Amino acid sequence: MEVEEHLDIDMRALFPYWFPCGELQSTLGIVTEEEVSSMLEKFLNKQQISASEIFKYTPNLQKRLQYLCRTMGKNRADEEAIDKYFLDFHNPKAEDPIFTNRLPQSMMSRYVMECYVTPMIPISISSDRDTIIGQTPFGIRKARLTFIKESNPLDGFFAKHFRYIVKQLPEQKGEELWIRYERMKG
Repeated sequence: MEVEEHLDIDMRALFPYWFPCGELQSTLGIVTEEEVSSMLEKFLNKQQISASEIFKYTPNLQKRLQYLCRTMGKNRADEEAIDKYFLDFHNPKAEDPIFTNRLPQSMMSRYVMECYVTPMIPISISSDRDTIIGQTPFGIRKARLTFIKESNPLDGFFAKHFRYIVKQLPEQKGEELWIRYERMKG
């Protein structure tokens, strides 16, 4: 597979999806906790984060986004392309082989269910409005609201990646994802 050297990327759209992966990489000792925390601080303070900061830890993500954008006829990984990758291809049932086997087999069983970006329907919110408890296709989960402070966190479907809510989902997309993961469970 050939990919272009550079791809213009909407880093504000990518970072909330990437950050949970960055935290996992920190847990695994691939990146330091300080580096990941520093990038989160920059993001929350609306400072620029470079693609090289993100892709030095997840180089395959860059290749996958480049490939997906090319198949979509785009020269920019905008919010639509980033959502498509994480919501439609960031799972083990992805039909295109380029999107499978992201984690080493030894890690798959431990992290596989949390690695998916799953829909969540909120049940309750913490008093400090930093965390919600919600229903996912895999049961009740807790998630941080770090990236969606301005949304109404008790209304509709949300995209959950590891321990974070990434964004609010349109109802139709939330239902589509819910059905996909229900089928995956068997």
